Amino acid sequence: MLLDRYHYKDCEVVETDSLVLEGFEMVLQSMAEDLPDTPAETIVKILGVIHFVARRRTRGGREYFDVIHEYVGLRGGPGIRILPNPEE
Repeated sequence: MLLDRYHYKDCEVVETDSLVLEGFEMVLQSMAEDLPDTPAETIVKILGVIHFVARRRTRGGREYFDVIHEYVGLRGGPGIRILPNPEE
């Protein structure tokens, strides 16, 4: 959905799952706060890499959350990322 928005300029959201929509809106808000001056082309490249890595590391389940958590981290606030401890 994010690639549709940033790469294809498709602002129509057809997802019917309210949890997915809520997450999508939350990510859009976070991106607006954390990446206000980042060109759309750069955001598309970042989203493409995250998508590629998640697809490569998943077996059809929800393992991509682990990939995102490992490489992106949790959002602690605008511009603040909390990365996992590599010793865990």
